[in-house]
Amino acid sequence: MSSNTVAHDLPGGNLGGIAEAPIAGGRPADEPAVAVQEGTTPRQRTVVATLATLADRCRDARIANPAVAVIGPVAALASAVPAGGSPTRPRRRLIDHRSARQEPASPSGPRRTP
Repeated sequence: MSSNTVAHDLPGGNLGGIAEAPIAGGRPADEPAVAVQEGTTPRQRTVVATLATLADRCRDARIANPAVAVIGPVAALASAVPAGGSPTRPRRRLIDHRSARQEPASPSGPRRTP
């Protein structure tokens, strides 16, 4: 498996080209790959595959733009991402530079520190 991950927009009409160039460039055909359509929206759809099978899986699932393909070790983590377009809410932190103390942000907005 390659040690780096690449991400790029899915090509409109040439899904077969998703794997050709990376495999020709030395990436393994069995490397983890994922395609995400309309990511972070309620309409998010995800296809998990290998680099060699990604084009066929996208075609079968009718994945279309806007979509992105992720190829490499990070793609192997796709099963850890919530299904159904329900992204995790990033945890925000407020930093009080005077004391270097970190506090979680309130859902209603920033908290004031004394």
